Amino acid sequence: MDACHCNDHLWYPPFSPSAKHANLCTQLFAGGYPLGVCSGCSIYLTGLAFIFNRFVSIAGYILAALVISFVLMIHLPEYLNAGHPEMRQLAFVNLLKDLALAGFALYIAANTKNQHLNRN
Repeated sequence: MDACHCNDHLWYPPFSPSAKHANLCTQLFAGGYPLGVCSGCSIYLTGLAFIFNRFVSIAGYILAALVISFVLMIHLPEYLNAGHPEMRQLAFVNLLKDLALAGFALYIAANTKNQHLNRN
């Protein structure tokens, strides 16, 4: 997930382009705005855990679960309900991108037991 995507989840005032995402989230999810803030914070905290090499396994599994929930609750319904073929293709690309990110997070989380980065 890029930094702009994280910022969209964390900060979206009513005049920003992400305000339409806030309306979409309130229709799809029970959480709405707090859900967006929680997902943005969790993405930032996962990045910090990866950078500082602390709680990497837990953060990787949580990030994978979060991204898979994005796939199941956002991208899959968007793909199934897209009317135009180009919109369906765009939704499928986003679905595959997030599945690849989830797979990479699982790969990092599974391989942290073999890391010895802080030993001399």
